[in-house]
Amino acid sequence: MKHSPQELTKRVFDWGLQEQFAEFSGDRNPMHMDAVAARRTHAGRPVVHGMHAVLWALETLALQGELPPGFLQIKVQFQKLIYVGDVVEFENERQDSADIRLRLCVDGTPLILIRIALADGVLSEAPELRAGEVPPPEWPHEPIERSLDQIEHASGWLSFAQDAATSEKRFPALSAVIGPRRVSALACLSRLVGMVCPGLHSTFFGLTARVAELHVAANAIHFHVVSVHDQFRLVKQEIAGGGWSGTVESIARIPPVAQPSLEELKQIVGSGEFEGTRALIIGGSRGLGELVAKLIAAGGGAVTITYAVGRKDAIEVQRQIRAHGGQCDVKHFDATLSASEQLVLVDRRTTSIYYFATGPIFVRKTRVYMPELFKEFSRVYLDAFHEVCAAVLGNAESQISIFYPSSVAVTDHAADMTEYAMAKAAGEMLCADLARADARIRVIVERLPRMLTDQTATTMPVKTASPLDVMLPIVRRMEASAGS
Repeated sequence: MKHSPQELTKRVFDWGLQEQFAEFSGDRNPMHMDAVAARRTHAGRPVVHGMHAVLWALETLALQGELPPGFLQIKVQFQKLIYVGDVVEFENERQDSADIRLRLCVDGTPLILIRIALADGVLSEAPELRAGEVPPPEWPHEPIERSLDQIEHASGWLSFAQDAATSEKRFPALSAVIGPRRVSALACLSRLVGMVCPGLHSTFFGLTARVAELHVAANAIHFHVVSVHDQFRLVKQEIAGGGWSGTVESIARIPPVAQPSLEELKQIVGSGEFEGTRALIIGGSRGLGELVAKLIAAGGGAVTITYAVGRKDAIEVQRQIRAHGGQCDVKHFDATLSASEQLVLVDRRTTSIYYFATGPIFVRKTRVYMPELFKEFSRVYLDAFHEVCAAVLGNAESQISIFYPSSVAVTDHAADMTEYAMAKAAGEMLCADLARADARIRVIVERLPRMLTDQTATTMPVKTASPLDVMLPIVRRMEASAGS
């Protein structure tokens, strides 16, 4: 089958390809395959398997006739994430007698760097396998959740998810050059990181794989953790098997942030402190919205929480509140759609609105200013917020307190957050004008500091404020205003 030059050097990694590679590699980590779970990671949305992109690049090079069979080493750096649906471009940056340097880009921004060493040398040795040492091919079905201590002592054999025939079908040109078992082994590295070690909470960081002898043995690789950096959560493993030996580096991500329980909050909030409150919490299924809902419920108030995609999370918050005798209703609300149609049945006795609707904040930037990104932020933080206020006020029986969470990003000018900061600054101006235009509205705007939530949880040591310490005084101010 012939391919045009454009077909060879561009690819849209859609959901069909995502599912194919998950089956081929055995890597079904939720960050790749579950949009709801992915939103609770630093990515905020489903991410393409890094090794899928690498194998596509090597397949492209092989189709072009530029991948020599005698190369010795592949080195990969995963610099930024590729999202499902991205148009990825293949670039052969440099090629000489020593090496080939490739990069995969989105909108001209390099996301993955690949270096192929061509110098002469001796093949690496790989350990032999003995019968009974290799787990069955179907292991594991679900990603393993490990602590850093457990990761530090991890080692073993991991079987390929598919046989050589599947490698020849998925990556025929590459299989013809390096052999289908080596292709399967590279795909298995995705399974290793995403399913086994670090496992559930992981991000592939880098790879150095040297071509090794192919022994007559089971289709598997051996892995052994050699170091774990506690501060940066960087995990380094030695791997061998399937015609490769080398090292894999990955990040053990901080797990999704759990908000305090009702039992804990009832020790802090007075039992009748928020009695009479009827709060609408937009985005109350997780994060700060979940915390505020529990605080108000712990103080005797009634809440209605909304969710966009995380219905399961919202129902769990409702279950916890009701289990302690609280009042909690759940509604679906999508900030990209008309608010008036979605909020038509909101309680007329609503006393306060907390607006926590948000999409991914720390998004991958490919340009200094991206108008399309500003448009996305503006839809959520300006248009939808205004529509929510109008919809609720249209049926309200009394005055309403409104909380609008701005951000210190407005004044801190953090890198790659221009559009987000601009939208939040505009939201502050909108709040001021809403309060002036309608005497029934009391608006509290706070530039919140960085707090530990799903979106802000990183592997780097970043100082964050306690969500409870920040939000409880705000809720008390809000409800005091509502009651006045």
